[in-house]
Amino acid sequence: MSRVVVAGRNPQDVSSAIGFAKMVADASGSSVVAVALSGGDELGRAVAGIASEAYAISGSGHAPELMLEALGRVAGPDLYAVVSPALKDLTDALARFSAGAGIPMLTEVTEFARGAGGEVTLRRAAMAGRAVAEYSVVPPFAATVAPGRFPAPQPSGTIEVRRLDVGARGPEVLGVEPKRREGVDISSADIVVGVGRGFRSKEDLSLAFRLAELLGAAVGCSRPIAADYGWLPEDRWIGISAKKIRPKLYVALGISGAPQHMAGAMDSKLIAAVNKDKNAPIFQYADYGVIGDLYQVVPALIRRLEELRR
Repeated sequence: MSRVVVAGRNPQDVSSAIGFAKMVADASGSSVVAVALSGGDELGRAVAGIASEAYAISGSGHAPELMLEALGRVAGPDLYAVVSPALKDLTDALARFSAGAGIPMLTEVTEFARGAGGEVTLRRAAMAGRAVAEYSVVPPFAATVAPGRFPAPQPSGTIEVRRLDVGARGPEVLGVEPKRREGVDISSADIVVGVGRGFRSKEDLSLAFRLAELLGAAVGCSRPIAADYGWLPEDRWIGISAKKIRPKLYVALGISGAPQHMAGAMDSKLIAAVNKDKNAPIFQYADYGVIGDLYQVVPALIRRLEELRR
């Protein structure tokens, strides 16, 4: 029987891509094999009733090298596909694996269908979300998917997790200096308030944080706020090369709506924008738009929400 390997750094990563893996496996008559850099019993519970095999990797070295070695050992000659969530370390590992194996790879796949003659059709967003690209490939193939885009089946029971020792891999890591992070996961928030260059100072972001508090929302930002000004850490950056969000409501404040940013926010169910430039591209995407100065509009929204809470 052919196999679909789903890879993750931890059980949560595996769960976020196993829905896609199961779809591919069901269409091809394959079994699902789960591989994670950590997890143990938790991994077994996360994939029970879905995967036929599960492996927890042990070894020392950089994550992509460890995963690359593990994929080489687990894939086997009957590989149909290897999939993972679209995260940097995993995309790195899958890209190296696919290059070494001589198989096609696509990133951030949104749709899968099995066609005649053994080919499969894969679709993904292109041109910063303004078009859909369609590819026909012959398995085996590698693919990454946006975390959470394909709902995971409900696991049942547990499954034995085997230890996969890959030894020491990659360059020696002399030290790690983590990026400044706040532990905020905007990609899973139901409501997100986004801030852009319409804000004149870092201190003024308090307006957005107060609005977010009243809405029960998380605060995200466009590229300049995180990458250029450093007003917020990169884990709040929304964009094609940063976090992608799928909230029920996205409130964009002072954000122009550049394609790089909107590619990370296009899956929002409802977009409301505030911008004083009536020609700002954000209004092409917004379900609701307010043409006005955010320094007048946002305080008014805050006052109204505070009144409703009394």
